[in-house]
Amino acid sequence: MESTTRPRVHGHLEEIEEALINTKGGGTRQANRTLLDEDDDVDDVGGVDPGEVDIVTRFLRIVESQHLLGGNCTAGTDLNLGEGVVDRYAQERFRVEADVAVNRANMLTRLWKYAGAKVLHSEYLLHALVMAMVEFDDDIFAAGNCYDAHQYKDYWLFCPFAYRLPEGPVLVKDLAVEYKYLENTSEWFYMARKNAERVIYNYNQIAHGYHTYTFNWTTHTERFPDEILSVTYEDGKWSKPYYDCGGGNIWMLTYTVPFFGFANGTYHFKGTSGIDIDLRRVDIDQCPLPPGSTQLNIFAASDKCKKRTTQCEPVAGLGFRRGSYRCVCRRGFYFPDITAAQRFYNGSYVEEEYEKLALGRASMYAEAGALECLPCAQGCEWCEDARPCVAALNWPVRTALLALSAAVICCLPAVALFTVKYGHVKVVRAASPVLLRVIALGAFFMYCTTIASYFQPNVVWCTLRVWLRELGFSLTYGALMLKTWRISVIFRVRSARAVKITDLDLVKRVGVIAGVFSVFLAIRTLVAPPTAIEGKTAEGLKAYLCRTDWWDHSFTTLEVVFLGWGIRLCIVVRKAPSEFNEARFISMAIYNEFLLSVFLNVSMLFLQSPANPDLLFIILFCHTQLTVTLLLGLIFGSKVTTAGSEEIGSLPRTLPSTPDDPADGDLQADSDATSECAPMPTSENCEDSPGAGGAGSPEVPVQEGSVAECSELEQCPVLERLSGPVAI
Repeated sequence: MESTTRPRVHGHLEEIEEALINTKGGGTRQANRTLLDEDDDVDDVGGVDPGEVDIVTRFLRIVESQHLLGGNCTAGTDLNLGEGVVDRYAQERFRVEADVAVNRANMLTRLWKYAGAKVLHSEYLLHALVMAMVEFDDDIFAAGNCYDAHQYKDYWLFCPFAYRLPEGPVLVKDLAVEYKYLENTSEWFYMARKNAERVIYNYNQIAHGYHTYTFNWTTHTERFPDEILSVTYEDGKWSKPYYDCGGGNIWMLTYTVPFFGFANGTYHFKGTSGIDIDLRRVDIDQCPLPPGSTQLNIFAASDKCKKRTTQCEPVAGLGFRRGSYRCVCRRGFYFPDITAAQRFYNGSYVEEEYEKLALGRASMYAEAGALECLPCAQGCEWCEDARPCVAALNWPVRTALLALSAAVICCLPAVALFTVKYGHVKVVRAASPVLLRVIALGAFFMYCTTIASYFQPNVVWCTLRVWLRELGFSLTYGALMLKTWRISVIFRVRSARAVKITDLDLVKRVGVIAGVFSVFLAIRTLVAPPTAIEGKTAEGLKAYLCRTDWWDHSFTTLEVVFLGWGIRLCIVVRKAPSEFNEARFISMAIYNEFLLSVFLNVSMLFLQSPANPDLLFIILFCHTQLTVTLLLGLIFGSKVTTAGSEEIGSLPRTLPSTPDDPADGDLQADSDATSECAPMPTSENCEDSPGAGGAGSPEVPVQEGSVAECSELEQCPVLERLSGPVAI
């Protein structure tokens, strides 16, 4: 309610009214901008165009300027800030206070209808009513009930008005003595009269009630009806924010609602009930509204924090002024002055620098990095300074180990070339060159796990590491175990039926094993790809590791079961003589892999927390070298030394035969048979030989204690009686 007694002049800021009349609550600054000058050709400096200031900033600047002027103004209430600036904001912010005026209006209507002038001629009663309104809420600066002309006693105007004195107490007086509100065509009073006429015309807001009184000390009277034409919050009107010059010299906001008199069976407009809000007590929240908020706040998002590294945080209790916020660092950034007690930028200072820039003056706001926060170290979600929060990997050590692995990998082509160049040599031919190349290929895959583990873990490297490990394992140890399996089949045969297991048969079986592993790997990759997880080191730093889940445990179990089968085969063939001791070397490699795999997987369980990525990398490197490198040394080492001496100094060995034997040339020790066993007569000769019970061919003595395969791996019937060395 406008509460001054002085003549009024027109100081209405029409530009703000026009700019904000259609403003929606919570709009952004960009939606409500205007130019201080007409020049559009401005440079974008620091994200702000010089000369361009959002309308909310202009509004708040005017408020602050008038605060500084204080009483240096023209008396009256016409210095206002236009429709739509604070009135819509006030509809939500001060709804409770406005309802106090609505309640008091309905109470006055009821009193003037039923209590009559005899009661209401007590001015003290009316004074007490407005005093109670002010005392109801600290945000209410003043309250009044202003009567229309000749509506109270014989006074022309009467307006009981209560307001807070600077020293604190509430003073109640008749405002009409000083302020003739009808003479000044007061908009607030005029609008209340128009709203009253509308309510009376509609006549659809009837409040019903009853009273009973005390008849005697044991009985009530009958019920008497209490029925009035009431008003609601929507029947009132918020004023434009205005400066109460000469009164309190403060910015005010008034809500006014009509109340009625009753005479000759009809209602008529009698006066107004209103409250005044001291805008100095209103905190302006310039920070953006949270996502999804429906709160009405026309000042939202008008802060000047640099959004890239800082965010607005409102500060309560600073009143109706700009800069009632602080710019705090966003997550992932820290305040540059790490020794500061208050690590934020004061909103008032930010507003000042922003305004300097807008006016084309030198300003820190335009400087790169000024009024901003610094980024945290890589991987830090929150920090107080530049200290790392992610454990740094020991790149020199990791690089050295990677170089060693790369050096070993570079030797694998030489290994494969050796099996090709010396494939005709007995020691290589007997070991199946094709399977040796499969073993070398699997070793290449397993060595590459070191490369995949070298980099910072992510879903790609973690997935690649699993694929390389399992495919390499299936190829290398699948080939070894199938070679051992073929020995066990040959060694345990007890019938005269020929056993035929070619290298191609074994390669097919290796392909099946690798295919089974690939199917499980594909399912795992599609269903639950191994992602990188965040662990904590002993120092509390973050470290990234490849996640270990039940899929990994399942593959570990599959490997252990597979190795267990290999151990069983090794036990079966442990007494089988081998010409080049390869069965023994294969057994050593399988035992070694089994023990080290168990050790590695148990170690992984204890190295997940606290996390130590470098130690895990070293263990993985050592496991690969101690298993794969040792395997290659056992399988290929003896062949490299034997192949050279055999090709240079060895002479072909022949089995004794008669000079007339037509098959004598086929009994060479270095025959072209594809057998992995020592040379033996052909199956036809075996069948015809006396040792086999055959007849019609010269006798070919077979040394007892030797087992050999005939060409194309057709075993002779004598296998069941022989126990000599077996070449594989």
